[in-house]
Amino acid sequence: MKITSKYLKSFSNFNFKKSFSDTVVKVDYSDVMSAKSKKIEEIIDKAFGRNSLGLVILKNVPEIKKIKDVVLDSGLSLINMPESDKADFTEEKIKDYLGWKERDVTWNDKVDKFVGEFSARTNNETVFYPADPKVEEKFLNVWPKNIPNFQKKFIELGKKVGKIQSSMLNHIDNYLTNFIKIDNKNRLKNIVNHHDLFAMLLCYKPPKKLISEWINMHRDNGFITGLVHPNYYNIETKERIDQSSSLQIKDRNGNFHFMNYSHDEIVLQKVELCTL
Repeated sequence: MKITSKYLKSFSNFNFKKSFSDTVVKVDYSDVMSAKSKKIEEIIDKAFGRNSLGLVILKNVPEIKKIKDVVLDSGLSLINMPESDKADFTEEKIKDYLGWKERDVTWNDKVDKFVGEFSARTNNETVFYPADPKVEEKFLNVWPKNIPNFQKKFIELGKKVGKIQSSMLNHIDNYLTNFIKIDNKNRLKNIVNHHDLFAMLLCYKPPKKLISEWINMHRDNGFITGLVHPNYYNIETKERIDQSSSLQIKDRNGNFHFMNYSHDEIVLQKVELCTL
């Protein structure tokens, strides 16, 4: 959300540090996507090392705003869809974290009941298990049938973010070979390339007393998360609101920070299984 003094009051229980947007590591998309980049290897420790905030911002990502706007606009259709129309692609029917579900989120010790999410694989439509076709059928992606181009654009966005994750993990693989002996130099990169990874569309629809709802998409693989910039929408008119976003980050000392990024940027954030 866009941070204002109004919202900051509700965060009074948190230990916020001063904005650190001038110290967050930013790199150009072209550098990350190159096969080898001395510039990237030089910033890996600063971005992902033990004394870091565990993330890097990619700037100048081509076409990312155009693609993600289509997907996030579809998220607006999802959260406003009648419950009866969601029955065929809800997680209760499908399980395995696929499809649509709504859940409670605890924020600042308060339960928030207005979060929905849609999850699907973007590398493949199902798991690869030829020994038992019933398993493949059980874990098949489910898609809304009445939202034009949603499936196509969801997969397109997921694959675009996935290629960026794969390239960054390749740089991290190369970086690690400077310190430890690794038999498989592409061990992290191959996890992204060879596994069925999820993309998740997060949708927040607050009570009408608040001004806007937001929608975002991220893609996880257990090592590094790719996060696009969210879109905001007026609850009454359903029109997109042009505003920037601040990402809240918790460091290893328990301090919370705010970081700004724009619509043509992607955040790559290290997760639990990738600690240098």
